[in-house]
Amino acid sequence: MARDAPAQSFRALPGQRALPNARQQLFELGEVNAVYERRHDHYEETIYGIQGVLTWTVNGKRIDVGPGEALCIPRGAIHRFDNNGSQDVKAQPQLAP
Repeated sequence: MARDAPAQSFRALPGQRALPNARQQLFELGEVNAVYERRHDHYEETIYGIQGVLTWTVNGKRIDVGPGEALCIPRGAIHRFDNNGSQDVKAQPQLAP
């Protein structure tokens, strides 16, 4: 997997547990930043868009996630996200077994 430099303005903020064995974190990402490709073999990840639009690439397919939208990333899927817009974005991922 290729690794880009982590986004300089990526900020993860502590969240609360919503479900047993699940983890949530609210995060913010500055404009024109990206996070390197990764995969999670032991859990799926659901992303909830809050502000701005993140472009996710999941197993090679690009998907935009904006406010009020959600994306489920299955276990083992290679994924990354990019902020290609002109504003900061905010999203909340939820990890579940």
